[in-house]
Amino acid sequence: MKLLSSFLKEIKLASQSFYFILEVIFSLILLFILLFVIPENMAEKKDDRYIFLDAPAEAEPYFYDSLEDLDGVPEAVEVKAGKNVYAAMLYENEDTNYYLLDNRAEMLSLAESKSSFGAIVKIDSKTYQATYEYYLQGYETERLKNLLKVVHIRDVDTLDAVFDSQEVRKISAEYDVLSDRENTMPALLTFNGALMGLFILAAYMMMDKKEGVIKAYAVTPSPVWQYLASKVMVVVLTAVITSLIIIIPILGAEINYGWLLLFLIGGGFYASALGQLLAGYYDDMEQGFGLLFTLMLVHGIPVIGYYIPSWDPLWLKFIPSYYIVYGFKELILQNGDIPFVLWSALGLFSGGFIMFLLAVRRIRRTLSV
Repeated sequence: MKLLSSFLKEIKLASQSFYFILEVIFSLILLFILLFVIPENMAEKKDDRYIFLDAPAEAEPYFYDSLEDLDGVPEAVEVKAGKNVYAAMLYENEDTNYYLLDNRAEMLSLAESKSSFGAIVKIDSKTYQATYEYYLQGYETERLKNLLKVVHIRDVDTLDAVFDSQEVRKISAEYDVLSDRENTMPALLTFNGALMGLFILAAYMMMDKKEGVIKAYAVTPSPVWQYLASKVMVVVLTAVITSLIIIIPILGAEINYGWLLLFLIGGGFYASALGQLLAGYYDDMEQGFGLLFTLMLVHGIPVIGYYIPSWDPLWLKFIPSYYIVYGFKELILQNGDIPFVLWSALGLFSGGFIMFLLAVRRIRRTLSV
């Protein structure tokens, strides 16, 4: 009962505090971004190609016919490069925009100012044989450079036939694809539910130490663990509420809220226990801010890996937030890996419990000094 009474008291205090209001506002901002800034599916940006055709007039139609346009009619457009504006013919297909310029200087100016791809296509007046001169930006891979060297050796129709004949096998028939909005949610929920919990509880504890609240526990019958547990419960509850503010309007009934609640409790408990342990070694926010900022930065590294799937070093999996961000992803997927979610929640809760015991021990030592 003492723990419940302390918990209710902490809820009342937290609801009136700056940090609680800050987290609610932060979750509302994230919800606004997801609903009104990030579209359900972002349209893929087309690549721009700038081309100068160096060919006799009678050969030009052969080249133009090789360029596909969505509606079959190229468009006369103006393209700006710095202070200059150039006239061009735009051939637009599904994934590329081809701009045909009147001279070499214009092509080079646009390719340089747009940091894009430029080419000169030369057609021999006698043989009608085409040669290609490419202008790259320097960041292209060796594979692309080698491809450009050999792609014109074979006839385009022959290459298309080879590509079309390639057999494609699905590794899994049960593969879900998240929308762009859904794919953004795991990273935002990790910051909102876990990293904000780490920051807020550390701030709470350091503020209590500075005001002498923790020292007052030395002359009360209440055990230290109840005081710390009530703090953890408030932060976990806040993480659950603010996460639901984001999740419910977007996912509705598409997610299992039972598993979600269990996972949020595990992640929130880990983050809050880490914040308590950190606060046990500093007397105010100014002293501990450097380490607190570093911890939040380290826990943000797996989010970078989440957006760069090809970058997945083994050491990344030793950062607990790795399991938070990927746990959220599995929960959002229709056929997500629930065992991974449950094991992650158990691991986070276990690690949080160990840090909670260490925080209790540290605070007891502080009170006895």
